[in-house]
Amino acid sequence: MGINSSKIKKSKQRMQKIKEQTKEVEVEEQLEQCDESDSAVVAQQDAKYINAIRNDLKENPEIFVLNNVLMCTFFLKNYQEEIHKAKADAEKPQENFWEPHTIIEKANRNVIYRPMHGARKDIAEPLVTRRIYVPMNEYVEVYDPLSDSENSSHSSRYQVKVEESRRRGFVRLQRRNTNASSDGSSIKDIPAVSSSNTSGISDTDSIGTTNDKNNNGTPQLVNDDIDDGTPDDCFVYRKIKKADADLLLEDGEDLQEEDVYEIVSYLQSRKFMKYFQSKVFKDPIAKQLGIVQYEIDHAVVYPEAPGKVFCNIRNDIGSCYPVELMPCLKTSWPYKQTFDFLQTEPECNDQHYLQWPSKKMFRYMKTTECALVPKGYVLNGNLSGDLEWEIHFPMAERYLETCLRPEQINCYLVLLTIFKEYIEPRTKGFGILPEHLANLIFWETEKDNVKWPKHQLGYRLIKIIKYFSNCLRDRKFQDYFMRNRNIFRNIPLRYLDTANKMFHAITQSPVMLIIRALRNIHHFSAAFYPPLNYKELLDILYKKNWDEHPFLANINLSHDKTDNISVFTATSTKKRSKPEDAVKQLHLQKERELRKKRMQERQKDNGEIRRGSVDSIDDDWECEKPFDVQKKIALLKFFINSYIDIAKKSMKIASKKQTLFYLKQAWYLTKILQQENQLFAEEVIDYFKEIKRHEDLILGVMQSNIEEYGNMDVLNNNTEVESEEEDNLSALDDTSDQPFRKNGTVDIDINIDDVHQQIRQKQIKLSLLSKSFKPNYFKSTPIEEYPS
Repeated sequence: MGINSSKIKKSKQRMQKIKEQTKEVEVEEQLEQCDESDSAVVAQQDAKYINAIRNDLKENPEIFVLNNVLMCTFFLKNYQEEIHKAKADAEKPQENFWEPHTIIEKANRNVIYRPMHGARKDIAEPLVTRRIYVPMNEYVEVYDPLSDSENSSHSSRYQVKVEESRRRGFVRLQRRNTNASSDGSSIKDIPAVSSSNTSGISDTDSIGTTNDKNNNGTPQLVNDDIDDGTPDDCFVYRKIKKADADLLLEDGEDLQEEDVYEIVSYLQSRKFMKYFQSKVFKDPIAKQLGIVQYEIDHAVVYPEAPGKVFCNIRNDIGSCYPVELMPCLKTSWPYKQTFDFLQTEPECNDQHYLQWPSKKMFRYMKTTECALVPKGYVLNGNLSGDLEWEIHFPMAERYLETCLRPEQINCYLVLLTIFKEYIEPRTKGFGILPEHLANLIFWETEKDNVKWPKHQLGYRLIKIIKYFSNCLRDRKFQDYFMRNRNIFRNIPLRYLDTANKMFHAITQSPVMLIIRALRNIHHFSAAFYPPLNYKELLDILYKKNWDEHPFLANINLSHDKTDNISVFTATSTKKRSKPEDAVKQLHLQKERELRKKRMQERQKDNGEIRRGSVDSIDDDWECEKPFDVQKKIALLKFFINSYIDIAKKSMKIASKKQTLFYLKQAWYLTKILQQENQLFAEEVIDYFKEIKRHEDLILGVMQSNIEEYGNMDVLNNNTEVESEEEDNLSALDDTSDQPFRKNGTVDIDINIDDVHQQIRQKQIKLSLLSKSFKPNYFKSTPIEEYPS
């Protein structure tokens, strides 16, 4: 009764939260209605956004910078198009190989990770190593009692059934189509296996440590395995206790070993992995994946990462990229292991946009199969650990990733970038893995699928990092699909501590450490979004000797992307005075020494020495509160220029909604700049005019698309790569000021200035615009005049 009451209470709390979120969404939807009576509400909403941004700039400037840096960071070219293709790919049946991260693979086609400094300088790698599951059911068939397995299409003579393990997230595979034999061994000599009853095991128990005297991270070549065995050699014999009902003895008869135990045969994960390495990987799998002989010869396995083969695959031009091959046995969705997860399924689908996962998503995931990976239970030197097979959900992960919103995916990919920069070099790919970060994003999305504001994503990112750091500190993190499982339980403590140390450091200095990671992300093509000029941004953040001249005459903040030099053409020799109080001076000196010591420790952990003269990132940087007026003006101009450039590129490769969003962000910052930079009003006027000019270009394209296709957001997929200096949208200037004409299929009769007014005042609902342009859709309201 206590458990049921607890679940009922949690359910009520969840429904109350959904109702509160529903009210918030209803308010947002009301703002989507383009009625004249809503103009005041729209203006209030714009003022709310501007005030929030201005308050960040004043009270929390470090988060202001982080928010804007994240908005200028891209991994996907066209979210709507790529997520549509990814979802279609995720729902296609995959027979030969399973790949869980379709979104990450699309990001890997757009960006590459290449450090600018350190021991790995200029070594290009994908953001995330490609993970490929290799189903092996043609060798060993998994018996499914829910299907007609007796008439299975598989011809395998080896058939196993799933047996629950005492450890959550793991199962054992007992051979089914054979009579167990001990090969003449006495039953007394056969190791016993504990009961599969899970009631006595808790994942809240203390985490053990690995017996790693021989596991020092040294790779072992797959070619060293020359075992010519068969799947028969992968099975081992164990004795298990019979049920008490089977102990039928007459009075006075003594119990024998055979009376208490029976012999069964299990598929051992370690031996099966050996069989895969020696007999399967080198011939059929490598050929199917196109792995050349050189890469086969250099494929490795690690004792600390069981269940994986690490190798490279070469593409058509000869470049190679790393992959992780994971042999597995696919089986149906494990309802018993995921009972608590399935309990969160909503009763109705009315709140599908708030409830995540929705009822539809639950329904689809339950049709997917899971993978049993020969990983084993590696902690505490457990004798029966190699009988365990770990349960993975690659197809469910693949599907859920395609159900994330753009802000959630962007946050997820930034976390992966942080992992690539700070965690992977220290753990060598052991311990904390990218799939743990996917698990983290799924949890955060389920907790709250609404409050992911794109213009304040920095707050959400820091909150997520702090939460994950606390999980690492407590050595406890629930699996998303198997709620009663602690996925940190099978990870050595030293890897958890290493990851926690770095994530905690990021919470203490988020801007510089996140910029250091994002700066190492490079774009493949000029057709992608313009990269953020981190050198210019760092120059602004580091500059302290601002001239006190009231008219800022010695500072050139003009936007010129033809050169990559500092935005400051004049400097001052004036230095910031030291505190007069000796105690304060001593305190500042101790703080500098402590920061220097922490920086040296991080460098030591990473196995590399960063030289201040080489790496422009200053780990000792302290964020002033508040920023100097000159620094605020410089930052506002920097991000306004960046947003305009992004909007211009979005017009060519992304949706009109995204283009309008970034123009709107530039407009918000220009409004703030107008108050901060009153002495040079002509600069603000120039920004307003430039934003309006690009709005005209967008509306011209919208007009052409609606007239020709009946939809304003038509992407030209045949667009060639254009130089950054060339702007093909200039040809639209002549059409952007023309009024809409009536078309045979679309009723269009509105004034272009009315559309301008709506775009500048609010984020218009583009799906409604795509359906129809009714004559009275936009009310006649005076267009906002820019200052002159």
